[in-house]
Amino acid sequence: PTEVAQLVSLRCLRVSFVYDPLIARSNGDHNKEDNQPRRIIPHNVIGLLCHLEELTIIVDPREQSWTDIVTSVAKEITNLESLTTLFIYFPKVEFLTTFIDESRSWKNTRRYRQDNSFRAFRIIVGSNGENHNKGLHSSRGPAERHLRFSAGENVCCEAIRKVLRRSSAFELIGNQDTKSLSDIGIDCMRSLAVCVVEGCDQISSIISCGSDAARIVFPFLEKLHLVNLKSLCCIVDGSVGTQSFSKLTSIIVLECHKFKKLISLGMVKNLENLKHLKIQDCLGIEEVIETMEILPPNGELLNLTGFLPKLEILELVNLPLL
Repeated sequence: PTEVAQLVSLRCLRVSFVYDPLIARSNGDHNKEDNQPRRIIPHNVIGLLCHLEELTIIVDPREQSWTDIVTSVAKEITNLESLTTLFIYFPKVEFLTTFIDESRSWKNTRRYRQDNSFRAFRIIVGSNGENHNKGLHSSRGPAERHLRFSAGENVCCEAIRKVLRRSSAFELIGNQDTKSLSDIGIDCMRSLAVCVVEGCDQISSIISCGSDAARIVFPFLEKLHLVNLKSLCCIVDGSVGTQSFSKLTSIIVLECHKFKKLISLGMVKNLENLKHLKIQDCLGIEEVIETMEILPPNGELLNLTGFLPKLEILELVNLPLL
């Protein structure tokens, strides 16, 4: 209601809109009374809440009335200077770009504020991820600074990189124009603790490092989930530094059929903290650890002592070639 705008001291606003397909079909995108476009949030209500610190707007991606007003709502949010917590869904990356480029709170224009970043956010871009249920759920890992991109294309843009630099969790779902997370910029993912990649048909490797063996990637990553990646052949294409993946405790790989050898020798040496490894429905998997790199020249039995010293849970399900 428009009366919310009169609560000028409001610091926290949380709203959730339940999508009703019956109402959507009967009313369409306009009010029955005056045939005007429906506004689920009245104009300038949010913009007048100048002391707002926490804003949560939960909408169903099927709600066309949100798509109609998200541009103006994003503009209103950019004028909030005290915002530290944001939960919002942007149908397209262009709306995120508007917020990142113009938001006073994201840029920290208030001089007295010490912290130059949001305390918490969950930003969802695109609606394709609604059909993917195997990715990161808020209860499965740290989501204090969570970016979920499921808009299909244009993930390699500066707005996404800016959010990733402040993110602790990242979901890339249904992307069709990226062959590796390195295309986005692996340096901007340095602070990630959780990474989920799902349903991205062009992804052939998670990291592509070439011959730069000293490069450190994902030094703080704790959970890596790879789901239904048709072209994925390896996690790391090339060599990485010794601190890469050193905090990783969980690897889950589901329905990645081109995988033949999951972990290379160069990578397994870094996985000293790995506790949970699950591989399921990967029909091409032949080896978990690439033993060809370490076979003894005299034909003796392979000694894997010292590899994965903290592994507690190993799940190998429906791997016919293993």
